[in-house]
Formats: sequence, C-alpha cells, structure tokens
Amino acid sequence: MRTYDFLYHHPEELPEDYKKQLWKFLSIQICIEGGMANESGIGQESSCLYTMPEARHRRFIAHKLADERNHAFGLFRLAKSIGEDPHQLLGDVRAFPEKSRALDAFKEIDYTKSHLVFEVFCFLTEAAGGIASIAALGSTYVPWALWNAKNFIDEGLTHSIVSMYNIKEAVEKGEREEAQRLYDQIYPYALDLFGGANSANEREYLRFGIKTLTNTECRVIWLRQIRERTARAGLKFPDDPYQGKRGRYDECREGLERYFDPVIDGDRDSAQVRKALADLMPAAH
Repeated sequence: MRTYDFLYHHPEELPEDYKKQLWKFLSIQICIEGGMANESGIGQESSCLYTMPEARHRRFIAHKLADERNHAFGLFRLAKSIGEDPHQLLGDVRAFPEKSRALDAFKEIDYTKSHLVFEVFCFLTEAAGGIASIAALGSTYVPWALWNAKNFIDEGLTHSIVSMYNIKEAVEKGEREEAQRLYDQIYPYALDLFGGANSANEREYLRFGIKTLTNTECRVIWLRQIRERTARAGLKFPDDPYQGKRGRYDECREGLERYFDPVIDGDRDSAQVRKALADLMPAAH
C-alpha cells in the first residue's frame, strides 16, 4: 500500500481536481450498488428470493440486499458531500441504460435467473469488490477509506464466503457440472472488474491517493484468493486464469505463481481480520 504526506478529513478540504477524480470513481460504484439496492431498498437482487431453495438462502439474500442498500446510502452521502447528485446520475441511467458506468459483469449477466447463478456470481464478484476496497483502505480521504473498510467486511469477508459454502453444498448435492459451467462463464467478467493495467484513471487515482494499490496488485490478490476458495467450493480453477472477457492479464502471472499466503489465499484468519477492522473503523458509514 502506498503512503502519502497529505490527508483529508472533510469534503471542504478537498481540492477541486481531487473531487473530480473521486466523483469519477464514485459514479461507477453508484451505478453498481444503486442497481443492486435502490433507495427504497428494493433492488434487482430481490427477485432472487423466489429462486432460492430454502429459507436460509432467502435470509442470505435479504441480508445481502440490506448491506447493498447501506453501501448505496454511504455512496450517496459521499457524492452529495462533494457537490454531486447521485439521484440525477441514476435517473439518467434508468432513462438511458447505455449511460451506465456499471461494469460489464453487472450489465451483461442476469444473475437473478437461478439460485446457483446468483451464488456463483456473488462468489466471484463480491470477492472482487472486497479486494477493490482493500485498495482504498489507505485512501487520503478518510470518509472514503471508512466506507471501504465496511464494504470489505461485507463483500470480501461475508457475502463471497457464504456463497462459497452454498456452492460447495450444491456441488455435494450433484450440481457440480452446472456450477462449473456458470463459474467458467462468469470468471472472465470478474477478472476484468479491476480495470486495465496502468490505465490513465488508475494513475490519477494513485496520484491523489483515492486508491493505494494498482489494478494489477488488486487482481493478483483476487486471483490468489479465488484460487483457494474455488478449490474449497469443489470447483476447478481455470487452466488459463489470466484471460478476461475484455483483456488478458499476463502481468499477474508472477504474483499468482510465486507466492502463497495463508491469510490472503486461505481465509484462515478472516474472523480475526473482520474483528480487527471492525474495532479499528466502527463507523464505516
């Protein structure tokens, strides 16, 4: 994680060019989180309730939807605090879907069709959301860092892992072939979620300290984590894990093949990590 010699605690302290870059980042998140859980708390994920096999699976959906709603509320507050209107953004996106800044996975995959497609989508993309939030835990804008601490706990250490165990259960009940098919379909989209290597946006986000890890560094952490979790779910990790839907990421090869860390790769201490983050940042929203 990079460190900086400046830190902002309040929105009025932010330079205008910092606000511009932060809004660019927030608008992507709002298009994703706002689609999952709008301000009334009724998001597209609610339709998954009717495809879940048991009440406990429906409780997970309800819990996740509540989390996504809180994530959206936090993003709206951040946007409004720097003078932007998230309601207008979402209104424009609903009127003109082509304007959405949501990433391909959230626009091209209908993850509400069945309980298994939901679980596989959640397993892969929520892990990516958690890793993306790690990149902003050291942000130079404290309210943004706090939002990401809570998002990491919810998505990286809860949603993705619950879905991993739900997939494992489905595999043990004879649904391995379908789960693997969905995994192979969704994996390239999830790999793309971090953005291109050394992009212009990435350089600006790093310059301001909006995020403190590169897209490649985030992608390597995700690859290492998903490799381990995939095995635990009873599925097969791709023979070529570097091919995304939009691009290829061979720059991640050394990071994936050379290192193994029991915390990152194995979730061995996720409970301790979750507690430490909660103790450190209790008011993430």
